Order: sequence, then C-alpha cells, then structure tokens
Amino acid sequence: MLTPAEDAEAALLLEAGTQKPGNVGPARDFDDTTFHQFLVGGVGARRGFEVAPEATVGEVFVESVRGSSAHRGGNTQFGALLLLAPLVVAAARGDVEEAPEVAEETTPEDAAMFYEAFDYVDVHVGDADTEYDVRDPEAREKVVEDDVSLYDVMKESASRDGVADEWTSGFGRTLHAASRLEMRRGGTRNAVRDTYVDLLKEEPDTLVEERRGREEARKVMEWARELPPDELDERLGEREINPGTTADIVAGAVFVALRRGWKV
Repeated sequence: MLTPAEDAEAALLLEAGTQKPGNVGPARDFDDTTFHQFLVGGVGARRGFEVAPEATVGEVFVESVRGSSAHRGGNTQFGALLLLAPLVVAAARGDVEEAPEVAEETTPEDAAMFYEAFDYVDVHVGDADTEYDVRDPEAREKVVEDDVSLYDVMKESASRDGVADEWTSGFGRTLHAASRLEMRRGGTRNAVRDTYVDLLKEEPDTLVEERRGREEARKVMEWARELPPDELDERLGEREINPGTTADIVAGAVFVALRRGWKV
C-alpha cells in the first residue's frame, strides 16, 4: 500500500487524468488552466500531504495549496485540496474514516491558514454575506480573535458550497462515492468518469450554481440523467460549464477508495 501522501497525489492525478464531462482533462484545456497544469498541481500538492500526521489540517491545506500553485495557470485544485486535507490527516493518523472527527477538531489557527491559502492562488469567490469574507485582509486575524475554527467557517458556507457541506455532513457523498468506485468494473477510467456522472445526477453542482445560477445547475443534473457521458461532455464543453465541485468530491472519493485498498 502507498502512503497517505502518495495516495493523495495519485487521487489528484487519477481525477485530472480522467476526461469527465465539462472538466479540464486530457481532451480539454480551459483558457486559464490546462490539463498539464493540473498534473503539475497534483504533484506539487504532495508537499502538503507529506507533513501529516504531525501537522494540523490547516498546515496540510496551506502547504498543499502552495505546492499546487507551481505553474503559470489559474486555480487547479483548491477545492479538492480543501476536501482532501482532513481525509489525509485522518489517514496519516491511522484511519481515513475518522475524517469527520478530524474536521470537527480544527482550530482558529487552522481557519487562519485557510485564509492564508488565498494568497497563493486566484480562486473565484462569489458574493456572500459572511462575517469572515475571504476578500477581507483582516479575516485571518478575526477568526483567531473570535475563536472561530475552520470547521465553523465551513459551517457558514455549507449551504452554498459542496465541499464545505462535505466537511460538516460527515463526508457522506465522498465516502459513498468511494464505495461506488470500489464496486465498479470495466477499468479505472470508466469507474472514475461514471462515479462523477452519478454524482452529477443526484445534486446540482454548487460551482455551476454559483457561476451560472440554480436553473443552469439543475439543467446539468437533468442532462446527466438523459445523455450518455460523451454527449454530456460535448454539451457542457460547448457551453463552457464546469461542474468543478463534483470533480473535487471525486478526487476525495478516489483517495478514500485507495486507502481502503482499491486497485487501479
């Protein structure tokens, strides 16, 4: 078995290396990010994973974001790294299934490091009425002064962000998607792609909803139910719709499956 850091790197590379409808992949670059930049980001992120288990979730996250930004493109894996951080820490401590407890135990210092991570990558941030806005340069000091943990910050965002919702709901979709991966037959490429499409069928992608509105996000869900993957990929590509939060959850699911012994 690989180490947790190695499995986390592998999960990012397997997710990026699978052409999934609407995402950057071997067959599609975006204007601001390319497939190869995702690969570099996945390799660079490992420096953060390797500091677990001695490091906190915040330290793992900020170091992985710093490492993942070692390319000329835009944001590649910020959301996936936020999802992976507690999973990696839990795995490094002995059991990936204990990630919900690890997330709940985060501190205000972890929250401050979350805000620090925005210094290293240009992340799209939607309009939100929050007390600790990531665009506020004083937010990292405020969370410490107010004794607000990273878990608390995620709770504030859970209603509108799928990764934050995973943090505060026990990583339910991530763990269930991992189980689906473990049961699939027909090769790794199809397993990763089909698990992603299944997730798209179940809930609107929160990144699509934030950027394009709830109606468009629900259309994506309907198309995922109606169209075969290749046609879905073509439709989303033509409309430049990127269900990025669903891809983040798939990266987390691949990591969990690898820790459980799934073989590619």
